Amino acid sequence: MLCVSLSYLLANIVYLMMFSLTDIVQTSTIAMDSGMAACGRAGQLIMCVGLLVSCIGCVGGGVCCVSRNIQSTADSGVFPGCMGGVNRVFQTPVRAIVITCIVMFSYTLVDASLLIPFLGTVEWLSYCLTFSVLLYLRYTQPRTPRPFKIPVLVPVFLLLLSGGLVVLPLSSPDTRNTVLIGLCWVPLGAAMYGLQCLVARIVEKVMSRDRTTLKKTDSVNSLDSGFNTN
Repeated sequence: MLCVSLSYLLANIVYLMMFSLTDIVQTSTIAMDSGMAACGRAGQLIMCVGLLVSCIGCVGGGVCCVSRNIQSTADSGVFPGCMGGVNRVFQTPVRAIVITCIVMFSYTLVDASLLIPFLGTVEWLSYCLTFSVLLYLRYTQPRTPRPFKIPVLVPVFLLLLSGGLVVLPLSSPDTRNTVLIGLCWVPLGAAMYGLQCLVARIVEKVMSRDRTTLKKTDSVNSLDSGFNTN
């Protein structure tokens, strides 16, 4: 994992060393351009194949990781129960994998220039909220046992970083509308989750009332049968 992270970091450093910021902004194939500049046509093909392998690995890892998150979240009652469960033979979250693949294929129908800032905003906003909750719990429940405890400066720094990455794209006219839609997406998801919880509570109350009525009816019937026997 460390080697993969370092390789990506060094690749970005190479891009900055080989090209100016203007060239980086204008090109959409920075990796292949760097291979072309370093080794000619052969370098361009090597970088192209490397990116293809990297993309396949990212898609496979995303399917495996995201589907497990969906399955565990559904099993805990946050997502609909139809998304949870695992296959009895292979112990894989088949339904969650199918849902993940459908969502991923739907991304191909959207323009990348709109999809990237939208998903980036949603992702960084979720990180920002996560770090905010971490700081809130650290302040309100300082003595709660935790598997590991990180210095408070780390979530503070990450909160400022993620908040900046959410707010800064608003200054660009090209991405402002897409970012605003992304900012509305997370509250919409929270509202849908609240609605689901409300419906679940109503259903639970109705079922509890029915069970109580059924018990009372059974008690009355048993008393009536006892009187009739006597």
